[in-house]
Amino acid sequence: MLLRIQRLACYSCVAVALLSHAVSTGFGQETDSEELEAMLEREIEQTGEGGVNPQLEVRNPKVQEAANQFLQRNFKEAERLMKEAKAENPTLPPAGVLLGSLYSRSNNPLAARGAYETAVRDEPDDPEPYVVFGENAIRQRRFTDAALLFDKAVIVADAYDANDERKKNLSIRAYLGAALVAQAREQWDDAENWLRKTMELRGEDTTLSQRLGQILFKKSEAIEDPEARKDAEQVAYREFQNAYNLDTQKVARPEINMARMYQASGREKNAKKLVSKARERDPDGLATQVAAAQWAIDSGDQEMLADCAAAAMRIDGNSIEALVLDGFQKRLADDYVGAEAAFRAAHATAPSNATVLNQLAISLAEQPDERKKKQALEFAQMSSRMHTDLKRSVAREAAVTLG
Repeated sequence: MLLRIQRLACYSCVAVALLSHAVSTGFGQETDSEELEAMLEREIEQTGEGGVNPQLEVRNPKVQEAANQFLQRNFKEAERLMKEAKAENPTLPPAGVLLGSLYSRSNNPLAARGAYETAVRDEPDDPEPYVVFGENAIRQRRFTDAALLFDKAVIVADAYDANDERKKNLSIRAYLGAALVAQAREQWDDAENWLRKTMELRGEDTTLSQRLGQILFKKSEAIEDPEARKDAEQVAYREFQNAYNLDTQKVARPEINMARMYQASGREKNAKKLVSKARERDPDGLATQVAAAQWAIDSGDQEMLADCAAAAMRIDGNSIEALVLDGFQKRLADDYVGAEAAFRAAHATAPSNATVLNQLAISLAEQPDERKKKQALEFAQMSSRMHTDLKRSVAREAAVTLG
């Protein structure tokens, strides 16, 4: 009975994992904190923290030495060197920002916050502390706090002129943060406005384009006139098409993205029609088959899931996406031996992948062989040891599998 419950609990886990390996499809529930956090972390990774990484900044010897002193836990000396570096080079971030960045990277959030607070006190016209605090508020789902912080961040970033690269990077993060807050509040006009400002600075971006498509679809739902609503939906579709054109190998086809929106709004017939059309138009696209499979998992369409799994294996039977699909649909059909074989093949390709480890463990546990049950426990323990941060869904799934 427990294993049957586990099987149901892992449906969404597999769907998310498939997407993470196969296609960059944007986000489903706009207010999901982990999806918001993932988008924020992606943006921070691309722009850098304020445009300067003190651990890698070789152009400024004092910043580099400050980072070395920090690593040796000489925090006062690190702060002194950072202040000297800032005094000599006004284009650098404030000393409190540099120090806060190092504390963040060393997983000391309290000390990081203190350093950023010092930066606000000493240099209130620097935008980065407001951006960082706003991003943390989003991660904690404190959207009212985040809204106030990003309002301030936008004002300060627009006025900031000490470093053009920093200004651009921090403006992108401030605009994106404001867009995410507006989405969480379902303020679609504001969300569109801030996201478009983000895209003006960022340039062409598949994830932002897909999110814009979602916002445009959400706006269309408020339109009462059927013909006007249909026209608005076409605008959303064209934005999904634009995202797909930017990267046809990694982004889901526009029909898939529109199908997800229709499914979420309760129009299942429209959704299934579009998913089928995507598969017809792109029968040899692995990303399309995987994205259609995710829709089939979410909607409980086992027949389409089996068709997608078969197509994926035909297209590239050695890919982890195809193997996970094949194993999962075999598990649903109670073919645990076949599922085990598929997940073992996937494990050979990606030995640390949490979804593969979890699904392999479950496939083994559902077989009567005691030796395989013991192996199941070992794989579950391995996954749980690799993923310990229970704030992340992958770690919670590993813990559930082990339980």
